[in-house]
Amino acid sequence: MDRGPRAKDILDLIRRLEKEASAAGGMVHFLVGNHEEMNILGLSFRYGYVTPEQFRSFLPADYVAAKEAKFKAKAENGGDLTKLWGNLRNDSDAQILYTRTFNADYGAWIAEHNAVIKINDTVFLHAGFSESFSTWKLETINSVLTGELKRIMKDIEYGRPSSLRSTRVVYQPQGPLWHRDLVSKDEALMKDEFNRILANLGAKSMVVAHTPTQSAVSFAYMNRFGERLFMIDTSISSFMGMGEGRPSALIIENGKFRVWPPEDRTPRSGRTVKDDNPSAERKVNHEKDRSGDDVFVGHRLLWEGYPPF
Repeated sequence: MDRGPRAKDILDLIRRLEKEASAAGGMVHFLVGNHEEMNILGLSFRYGYVTPEQFRSFLPADYVAAKEAKFKAKAENGGDLTKLWGNLRNDSDAQILYTRTFNADYGAWIAEHNAVIKINDTVFLHAGFSESFSTWKLETINSVLTGELKRIMKDIEYGRPSSLRSTRVVYQPQGPLWHRDLVSKDEALMKDEFNRILANLGAKSMVVAHTPTQSAVSFAYMNRFGERLFMIDTSISSFMGMGEGRPSALIIENGKFRVWPPEDRTPRSGRTVKDDNPSAERKVNHEKDRSGDDVFVGHRLLWEGYPPF
């Protein structure tokens, strides 16, 4: 969500793959992320994340047809429809319609999914664990998130006020959809805390996304804490202004971790990648070169009492 014009196509693909995998005896685990949460809450508009194409794609078909017919009738040569939807994104009534329509189908589907899962000895989640959340049962985190999202969707559907300050998981800065410390803070300083977090979870390793590594796609740059934390946000989306997107994946097979495609040690944006010290280079990437939402929105969110992106 919010990373280009084709969010609906991506969600449709995941929904299809869930069914196909189940029919084939396998399983797709879709995990809730912070931008899925933001769209359910109707907050992505506040920070300009929703592209005109994404906005249009989740609106009712009859609403889209009526708006475009009226626009074309007034415009010469059919007009620029991107301009139409770009302007309508700022209309509060249209935003509410988008959120309600999104929630009626995709939001309801998303809310039935987990935020955190553990497969064998590995924990998977969108952002990362704070030590306080690692003491929760994973089933509790997931059930509380589902309940809170469903309550907020009902409030939005019926036009009732809904406070985020009373939530326990939704929009919580220390929660699994937002917390970055395990990736962005100094590895040596976080080592003991990370050990305690894994012990609390009864896990040997953890896989997270959310915080872009923005360096070479290689095994060395995708792990921390002695190959126990794996970071799989490698700027796959070209929409983030990082140049071409880089398809990549972390593959776990028979308890062994590897990167696909095989080692690409080409640094991004002319940065020098030091093979002997990936942690130092990664720290620079995370502190200086996070995606624009961190830099542009972070200060306002802290002032408003919301978690940093």
